[in-house]
Amino acid sequence: MNNIVDVRFHVMGPSIPADHAYVLYGAICRLLPHLHEDESIGIHAVNGRLAKDRTLTLDRHSRLSFRIAADRIKELLPLSGRTLELDGEKIRI
Repeated sequence: MNNIVDVRFHVMGPSIPADHAYVLYGAICRLLPHLHEDESIGIHAVNGRLAKDRTLTLDRHSRLSFRIAADRIKELLPLSGRTLELDGEKIRI
């Protein structure tokens, strides 16, 4: 059995939609198409501060986290340094 680990990437940008799960998944799958419909990988919501306009303000603690088998970590490395667009808002991983 593989060890399961959480892999976290720092996220930089001004803000993203508070309800960003679907657009985040789409943006990730555009860069890493092999993850589409891969039920063995968990993608967690980005954390941030909820603003009145239903956006999440990103800060130095904001992270994009994945739960993945330890022997598959290398599959996520191409995300490092990339830009994702979520409903018109750009974030850098």
